[in-house]
Amino acid sequence: MQLVTDKVTMFDTMKDRRIGIAEVIEKFGVPPEKVVEVQALAGDSTDNVPGVPGIGIKTAAQLIVEYGDLETAASCAPARSSSRAARALIENAEKARISRQLVLLDDKSSSTCRSMNFAVHEPDARKLIAFLKAMEFSTLTRRVAEYSQIDPADVAADRNNKSATSGLSAGASPPPRAAGGDLFADQETSPSPASGKSARPVRQSSGQTGEVKRRPHPAGARRRACRGGAEHAVDR
Repeated sequence: MQLVTDKVTMFDTMKDRRIGIAEVIEKFGVPPEKVVEVQALAGDSTDNVPGVPGIGIKTAAQLIVEYGDLETAASCAPARSSSRAARALIENAEKARISRQLVLLDDKSSSTCRSMNFAVHEPDARKLIAFLKAMEFSTLTRRVAEYSQIDPADVAADRNNKSATSGLSAGASPPPRAAGGDLFADQETSPSPASGKSARPVRQSSGQTGEVKRRPHPAGARRRACRGGAEHAVDR
């Protein structure tokens, strides 16, 4: 959409401000209807528009102000070959044309929607609250309810939308733990009744820096006890 009067503006949602002709000229150095020509020369790295290497917004704006459009500037460039910008444009004229096509909006597409359909409107508060309750967004639900002055208790959750945790909220069992167990669980556990094997010994700090002592393994203790009994038997 071309901005043709000061009354026509665009809303910048990122900066929460309206942009009119004056703001466009301040940023691009040209009126709105010439922005495409400037972008064709300067490019836009955010949208992968190459432009002409070495030509930025300021130089591009100067060229368009002087020549009017990309094609006129390109045709006049050979006569100004002593200029660095002119040489860059001669070498990258086709790249500039491709860039212009990339930033040009398609105004020939058919649409049955009226422009006013895309305007910002107040949301349907009750429908929004029903969705937020289904998603279990408690804080957002409260904020919307306070803004719209609706008691959230009077609005049922939208059954067409269910939170991923709704099953747990209803008393369902949590998902099974992945193989290997919880790496952050306490390692000091009792022997597993299924395997009959003792748990892995745990290293414990003795309270002194750098000193660590191990808890005796039950199997090792039994072996030491047996060896001690055998030695007493020999002595006798």
